[in-house]
Amino acid sequence: MPPLIPAELIHRIIVLSLPSTISFEALPARYALLRSYSLVSRSWTPWAQLELYRHVLLRGEEGVLTLAASTEGRDDLLEQVESLRAYRYGYENVQETLPPLLARCSHLYDLRLDMGRCSLEMLKLVPTLRQLSLRDGALDLVAEPNKLASESLLLPLLSSLSLVESVKTGGEWSTLINPQTLPALANLSIATQYTSRSVGEVEEFARSFSIVAPQIKSFSLRAPSDRLSRHLAPRIVDFTKLENLTIRRHLSASTQSPFLRSALVNLPSPLRRLRITAPEDPELENEGCSLSAIEFDLDALTAALRDPTIHSTSSLARVVLPDMERLCRSCSLDLPDTMRELDELVHGRECDLERAAAEESDFGDRKTYLDEW
Repeated sequence: MPPLIPAELIHRIIVLSLPSTISFEALPARYALLRSYSLVSRSWTPWAQLELYRHVLLRGEEGVLTLAASTEGRDDLLEQVESLRAYRYGYENVQETLPPLLARCSHLYDLRLDMGRCSLEMLKLVPTLRQLSLRDGALDLVAEPNKLASESLLLPLLSSLSLVESVKTGGEWSTLINPQTLPALANLSIATQYTSRSVGEVEEFARSFSIVAPQIKSFSLRAPSDRLSRHLAPRIVDFTKLENLTIRRHLSASTQSPFLRSALVNLPSPLRRLRITAPEDPELENEGCSLSAIEFDLDALTAALRDPTIHSTSSLARVVLPDMERLCRSCSLDLPDTMRELDELVHGRECDLERAAAEESDFGDRKTYLDEW
């Protein structure tokens, strides 16, 4: 009889052989491997099952309902779930299915919802969350008067929040985004054009973030509209602990947003890392290719590095810039004259300079998904 393989080694073999990226694109290969491992022997089955339920990816109504059916009466399986991504789950009949599932995921720390409906009551079911990403979602932020003040903290462990083109259907953003409900929040990412919202709604959206600004260490602003930037720029002085700042532009944008320029001039604390990025492939842009918005930000950085009185750039350890040569070739444009000077200024500060790689999506490729469990 061959010697038994230690359980720890079996688990290690399974983990190391799986695709390194947790995404819908890598899901078929991941699932095929785990299914094969579960058939090796009884000693392999529980370890394969552990990894199967550790990272759950669901697509639409079918995915949510399948997970509910496969785990009925098996709370031990849902207790293994650490991250859950649901894409296009927001159908009416799923609203009664997803919240009970979340309530049973007692160790869930990473939740990413795409094109779905979300509410304060749903989020309160998962107090273990450390990361929350809402994309194209509709948030019901209505709370009963004085209810939150008398209750325990809503998400006491949440340290990272990402809002991608998310809108509220009721209530105020500050009901969710405030130090009382998110005391551990340190990383904040916003991606929105906000071009179709009223001035009052944009102002309220921006004001809510200034409330938590003093505790934010990493802030990412992707595809900012001029309207949103105008409301966020004056509030940059509230980011008293900010260390990492990311600005991501669309190549179709012609708006010269004042946010980065204001940030570099007015940030009360020095940055450690600054990242200015663009989409990986200019051909994916729908409205044509323009580098004016990116150049505006690069000019702002150049001016700040030239000025020794600018406090925010005094301690930069790493600067990530777009690959402007590639972008200019793709757009048939000339390389900006300031790029060489900017490179020299960055190197003169003895900080690391990196050309931006593609940003990882919160949800990965959406063409493939888990069909069975």
